[in-house]
Amino acid sequence: MFEAVLKHEQFITGCIRELMSQAVAEKDYASQILLQWYVNEQVEEEKNATEILGMLKLAGSSGGALLMIDRQLGKREFKAE
Repeated sequence: MFEAVLKHEQFITGCIRELMSQAVAEKDYASQILLQWYVNEQVEEEKNATEILGMLKLAGSSGGALLMIDRQLGKREFKAE
């Protein structure tokens, strides 16, 4: 499942990158400032998805390791967007 999450985040990053390229080409500075926020958010989203995927791959099918990951992720604060 997290492989699909990472793939989706990478797709969103590509979309934002295209918008930013267009804003730069059109010298639309206001849009560039707005899009920079999304760029920063996507860096964080891809990082999170990559880290979780790495933990899950490392854990494999170990029930104890998966339980530890579940507890660790349960402690994270997620922003409501």
